[in-house]
Amino acid sequence: MADKQPPLDIQRTVALFGLLSHTGAKDIEIGYLNEEKPYDWWAKANWDGHRVYSEGHLGADDALDEVAKQVVHGGQCVKCKRKVTFGFIAPGRCSRVLVMPVDEDLEFQRLCDIADGLRMGIGLKAV
Repeated sequence: MADKQPPLDIQRTVALFGLLSHTGAKDIEIGYLNEEKPYDWWAKANWDGHRVYSEGHLGADDALDEVAKQVVHGGQCVKCKRKVTFGFIAPGRCSRVLVMPVDEDLEFQRLCDIADGLRMGIGLKAV
């Protein structure tokens, strides 16, 4: 079955683990449910007594992405206090977007931090 699996996007997967860990997740796991059914990835994250789970995805990064959306979207930014969107930019909201700081690894950043960085001349590449 291994030849039926899409390639794992390691950088995006690591960035999603980082984002979830910044939310206070104590446990973050990914796995594959069914050898007979191609593309059946799951992910879960645990916080003190609360669990978010998602399954049936094409890849590990897609499963983690869904968990992150459930956790982050609609929350409040601890820095600018605006409501948070995940994966897209919305007026009046603080978005979590995937960026690649120059000479660094792929990561999710707050839109309010990106704006501050651009004002200070820190370079970013859009992903």
